[in-house]
Amino acid sequence: MKKWKVIKKQGYNIILNEGGQNIAYSPDSGIKIIEEDGYAFKNLSKSGQLEKYEDWRLPVEERAKDLASKMSIEL
Repeated sequence: MKKWKVIKKQGYNIILNEGGQNIAYSPDSGIKIIEEDGYAFKNLSKSGQLEKYEDWRLPVEERAKDLASKMSIEL
């Protein structure tokens, strides 16, 4: 069951997740929205899968640790 709705503004959209985090994005950014358990999430990784760092339901520390594990320090 879908637990979110989109409000279209001039130049950006706001997604209201029922009882959860609201998210905003520009339709011109190329960011896709994915749905999991009825909620909407930004698919920043473009993987089509909900990554831990994209999941606003998880604690910030867990999300940050997941994102850091995917980064490199190559120059």
